[in-house]
Amino acid sequence: SKENIGVVYQADDFFRSGPIMTIFNGVVESAARLGYCVSIGSKINGRDASEIKIIEDRAVDGIVIVPPVEKNITDKIIHWKIPFVIANSAENSDYDSIMCDDENGAAQAIKFLLELGHKRIAHISYESIHKSVVIRRNIYKKYMTKNALKPKIILKRRDKALEADFIKLIKDYRPTAIFAYHDNIAWELYFICASLGIRIPDDLSIIGINDCENDLEVIPALSTV
Repeated sequence: SKENIGVVYQADDFFRSGPIMTIFNGVVESAARLGYCVSIGSKINGRDASEIKIIEDRAVDGIVIVPPVEKNITDKIIHWKIPFVIANSAENSDYDSIMCDDENGAAQAIKFLLELGHKRIAHISYESIHKSVVIRRNIYKKYMTKNALKPKIILKRRDKALEADFIKLIKDYRPTAIFAYHDNIAWELYFICASLGIRIPDDLSIIGINDCENDLEVIPALSTV
């Protein structure tokens, strides 16, 4: 045993992505408890692939793949017979995968707000075609339509601040609640609301998904699934 676990990714926004960092932190914490180190194999902006090096050097006991990655990477891992698992796969896979139950999580979040009596519920998510983004958005629209309510969706670019779109949302839609795609978006809303004098939950209820550790550090603590 090399007592080393590899994490392979090719996403440019790896360290800026809340969902991906949640996975990565979980890998690091679990590996540490078992006495393992973690090595990162990455390919950013087309630069040469360190992810191939940790595979071909067989310097790891196993690999966690954070999609999306090119098929040739998976093929090389299989060729070198290194055990691997795909985390947060964007599609059904023939390989061992761990996936979030996005449908159930989103349904719990939106039903929680509906049961509180909210009718103007907005959804704020990322500009992305990732499966989890699409599923959570569609579940939101499904429950809003089912309850004869008008959906309102804001799609956030990862490199753009949310404040301007949020101010416009408050002015045009006047939401009483927001379902955030991820807790990272909810945290950003907390800071914006504080700067605008909007009280949570008196003026606006917010719920996210992912149950991140930092959820208890904001006041009031973030409601999350």
